[in-house]
Amino acid sequence: MNPFLRRASVLALLCASFAVAIPAQGQIVRPFTSLYSTNDFANLAIIGNTLETCPASAACTAAQAGTANDGNDDFAMIYVDVDG
Repeated sequence: MNPFLRRASVLALLCASFAVAIPAQGQIVRPFTSLYSTNDFANLAIIGNTLETCPASAACTAAQAGTANDGNDDFAMIYVDVDG
């Protein structure tokens, strides 16, 4: 057997054995501990503006009512024009 080929095969086998024998950790694994916990009672107000909506159709009405099992990417959205 060629000495170069023998060294290359031994080196490949050695590298493969190290790769299998040494497990790699991608992150530090530690148990979750809570630093602070409380129960509060409060009101929540959400303020926002609608810029786009789905075009008027039965499928759009069902999706807006929450009765359709459609994803968010099922409609070509149009701008909302409230003042004409």
